[in-house]
This record gives sequence, structure tokens and C-alpha cells, in this order.
Amino acid sequence: MIIHNLKIAFRSLLKYKTQNIISIIGLAVGLVCFAFSALWIRYEMSYDNFHSNADRIYRVNTSIYKWDTEETGASEIVQRGMPYPMTSWLKSNFPEIEDATGIFTIGGGSSSDFSILFLDYSFSNIFDLNLSEDFFIHGRTNRPTALAPELVNEEVSQFIQERTNWDVRATLPRWQPNTNIRFNVASPLTSRFRNNNEFLNDWSSRGFDIFILLHDNVDLQAFEQKIDKILIPELWSNHVSLVLTPLTQLRYKDPTGNIQSVVKYAHIQIFAIAGLLVILSSLFNHLTLYVTRLRSRLRELALRKVNGATDLQIAATLFSDFFLVILLSLVFGFMLMTWFLPAFTKYASIENTNINI
Repeated sequence: MIIHNLKIAFRSLLKYKTQNIISIIGLAVGLVCFAFSALWIRYEMSYDNFHSNADRIYRVNTSIYKWDTEETGASEIVQRGMPYPMTSWLKSNFPEIEDATGIFTIGGGSSSDFSILFLDYSFSNIFDLNLSEDFFIHGRTNRPTALAPELVNEEVSQFIQERTNWDVRATLPRWQPNTNIRFNVASPLTSRFRNNNEFLNDWSSRGFDIFILLHDNVDLQAFEQKIDKILIPELWSNHVSLVLTPLTQLRYKDPTGNIQSVVKYAHIQIFAIAGLLVILSSLFNHLTLYVTRLRSRLRELALRKVNGATDLQIAATLFSDFFLVILLSLVFGFMLMTWFLPAFTKYASIENTNINI
């Protein structure tokens, strides 16, 4: 019975081939657009969620003029770059914070893909780098260094030792490419400021990115209200506001505007909606054409009824005709996705190759 219905469906497909080809191509293109945009959105929203504590890590920024109503006027502009002593101040004044860290990055901008991250022991704990405390001991002649796995080879190690006086002592775990904290080499903050360690205790120094790790079960809304209007005597005489941004949302919700992707997140959403609309339009078009053809087949269906066909058999024949086009659209759509996926991932800068559609 199934084979018989498929034969009839194929004959109908060939009889109305122009209309069916339009339906198949429209559905396939809509499927590809929607699948690729869903893949893109999924990748953009997966930034830094591979960290074990990702749901409790936040970057801290300041809005120093939010409560300033006298000199410059109130403003909610969020500024990036904070003094390193802020890490100790946060841990001392807010019991909700389990740990806090400040990092300093060199390179990795538009002119260079190579970047160096200067970090402290707290960063190693928060982000599970598994660097020992010995790695951060002060007073060495050589500066201890950790390398990303793709850079660990004899040539690079020798270059670092000869040119930079760094001592390669550790290998970092490989991070996934979808992260906003990219670096090739990591070294203690004291290596960067070994001739000027007081810089790390200077409240007037800026340029550090501050990250905090909150304790489990902290009421985030209550904590944000708590830090919305505070006094930091070492920094400002007026009240300031501390702004928390979840690590996993920095990619598309950075309040400072420093982290930007080539294509805005809203544009990807529009692309997904457009793909969904193409699918719905193609389905409506296919359904309209199918109903039109069904009217022209009323005599054929009546003849089948006279010859002993049951209502269930006639319904099965009609459904086979309708869903054959849907099935062919899915097959053609998956073929298109297979062909264009490498080009799309390159265009969208999707570097993670572990992808399921």
C-alpha cells in the first residue's frame, strides 16, 4: 500500500513539476537560512559558557557619573578599566563575592592576533587554569610563563627565553575559541610590573579588567541594588555605580561597547526571522497549490471511491502526495547545508568545528 501511494505521489509530482519545484526550492532555502541563523545565534550565545563557574562570573565596570548631579550632571555611561586594588576592596567589603581578579592584556587587537595575559592567582582559580601558587612567587630573575598548547614547541620556547627573559614553566589548558578573553601567553602581573610593583597598589592606575566570582545562591538582583550607589573614598568623592555583566553575555551585552562582533546580534535575529518567514511562506504556497490541485482531482477521487477505496486509503494517498514535497525539501535543504556550511562558518567566524545541526 505504501509503495502504491508513493508511486501515485511521484506521478503527481511529475505532472505538476513546475509548481512542486518552486515549493521544494522555497522550503529548502528557508530551512537553510533558519538553520544557519539558529547555528549562528547558538554560537554567539555560547561565548565563555565552557568555564565551570561561568554562571557565577561577572565583569565589573563603573558608572562614575550616574549619581553626579552637581558638576558634570548625571550620566549612565559605563567605563572600562579599573585600578587593580579594587579586587581586594571588593572582596573585603562584599561577602557575596567569593573571589575577585584583575587582568592586564597586551596585543590581540586588530593589528595582531598574538596576545599576552598578565594575571594573578585568583584568575587561575576562577577560570580553572590549574596554575600553582609557586608560579606567582615574587622575586625571580626570570619571569615565569605559561603557554597555550598550540604554541608549545622548542622553537617558540627558545625564542621566549632568549628575547623576553621568560621562563616557560607551565602549559595552559586549551580554551575553546568562543571566548572574549583570548591569549596565547600568560604570565603573573608581577612580571609585567616587577620594576614598579607599587603600580599594583596605586588607586590612580587604570587599565585592568576586573572579574568577580559570586558565591552560590547569591541574590543577584539584591546584590546589584547594593552596589548601585556606593562610596569608594580611594577613588571618588561622589557616589558611583558598579555595573555587573555576566561573563556569558559580554559578547552581545558589553555595556562599555568595547567588545563588538562583525555582525550585530540583532542582525542575526533578523536573519533567523527572515528564514522562518520564507519557510512559512513556502508552506502556505505549497498548501494553496495543493488545495487547487485537489479540486481538479475530485473526479479521480470519486472514481477511486466507486472502485472500492476506503476513506482511509484516499486520505493516505493525499497525505503521501503532500508530504513527499516536504520530504524532498528537507533532503534538498540538508544537501545545501552540507555544501555551504564550510563557507558559512568562515563568513560568520564560527571557529568551533564541533557543530550539530
